[in-house]
Amino acid sequence: MNYKTFGKMLLAAVMFSAVAASGRLTDPAGWKNAQAESAYTYTAADIIRLKQCFMGKTELAPEEYDKYDFNGDGVINLRDMSLATRLLTQELVLPAVTTVETTVTVLPEITMPVTTARYQDAIPEIPYATVIEPEKPVTASETVTTTTEATTTTEATTTTEATTTAVTTTTEPPVTTTVTTTTEAPVTTEEVLPSAGEPVKVEVDSILQMPELPKGSEATSLAMILNHYGFTADKVLLADLMPKFNFYYIDQVLYGADFINTYAGNPASAVSGYGCYTPCMVTTAENYFKQIGEANYRLTDLTGTDFDSLLSYIDAGRPVMVWATLDMIEPEYTKSWNTPDGRNVQWYENEHCFVLTGYDKAANRVFVNDPQKGKVTYSLSVFRFRYNQMGKYAAVLSGGDIKDVTPAPSVTQPSVPSDCKYKVGDEVEYSGPVYYSANGGKSVEVEGTYEITEILEDDTKPYRIRLGTAGWVPIDFK
Repeated sequence: MNYKTFGKMLLAAVMFSAVAASGRLTDPAGWKNAQAESAYTYTAADIIRLKQCFMGKTELAPEEYDKYDFNGDGVINLRDMSLATRLLTQELVLPAVTTVETTVTVLPEITMPVTTARYQDAIPEIPYATVIEPEKPVTASETVTTTTEATTTTEATTTTEATTTAVTTTTEPPVTTTVTTTTEAPVTTEEVLPSAGEPVKVEVDSILQMPELPKGSEATSLAMILNHYGFTADKVLLADLMPKFNFYYIDQVLYGADFINTYAGNPASAVSGYGCYTPCMVTTAENYFKQIGEANYRLTDLTGTDFDSLLSYIDAGRPVMVWATLDMIEPEYTKSWNTPDGRNVQWYENEHCFVLTGYDKAANRVFVNDPQKGKVTYSLSVFRFRYNQMGKYAAVLSGGDIKDVTPAPSVTQPSVPSDCKYKVGDEVEYSGPVYYSANGGKSVEVEGTYEITEILEDDTKPYRIRLGTAGWVPIDFK
């Protein structure tokens, strides 16, 4: 028996005792006759309703008296309460709780691009990615050569150079001190910074790619470049004008864009969007200019340009689209697929496009408009390293009344090492691991035809040949 049932029984007993004591309750069989003659079915709600009326908290409607005034005296009193309690034949229980069964909707499975990456060793420390602070100037006092010559002068003589003060005072025969200052050549590190100078910066309004283009840093960067020159280019419109190619499967083989000439996936999707490089954005700019009827401007492909040569455009007030990595983190090969023409391509994870707007060589900083963050600065050394690592992709707007620029000459490709049978530009068939840097580290398995884009003369590097954007392999890989 639960506590609610016990409480009801106790209440009924108390009321019955009170009525019996007052002498107003009819014979014990009276309630049975009333129950038999009643046309109503009494429930727990009736007891509550009757109790509220008895306590003066509510009033019965005239038609309700026929149900609740058992003795017909026109009032609701304790006797009516007692009879109602005894007429209640069902146990007082709370209404059953109805449980609504949750309907589970099965969503269609989303097929994601597969990965063929098989990672090996942990990432070693890479000297190229280290931020190198400017060299501390060597003061004249650090390297001093003193020549002492005897003289016939009877007074102490002090000779002072402009940069170093050296005082010689003795009781010996007077001498003349000649101070000769020499400065040691600065130590040359592997990552040599450009010569210091005044900071140079071009003010370019920032545009953020979110929320419309979670994977559209390229279209957003192009919009910033175009708007800097007075156009009213919308990032979403430019994304619509990009050559794009969605993924699909044939016989369980994933196919997608080459991401060089065509954007891989959808820039408006955080799931199925990947990216593209300069040639794709050159076509996008062409499509935009055709749409607005402008024939005097073009996006010039600067792919392969040495990073320091790009700074010549900043000197002329021309911002540059550049490709590096998001937050300057190490790129990784995480996905691969086949192109419609049968080539297998590897995608660099964390690819990101920026607008380079300035530099400060003395502080080792570059100024960029990041479509993810706005106006930020990064280490010049690290940014240059990531730019090189991602394939040296860049572009500037040309034509119209834009000032022409003669960039500084690029660093020439070293002569081909004598122990290498290839040259830059050769196409080779390769199947096996490629490494993310000439120093090694993570690797991924690839297979296909690749163009040799770089050959290092430094025989201390374990991987000296770069296959396109795929990665690095040993110089005797085949």
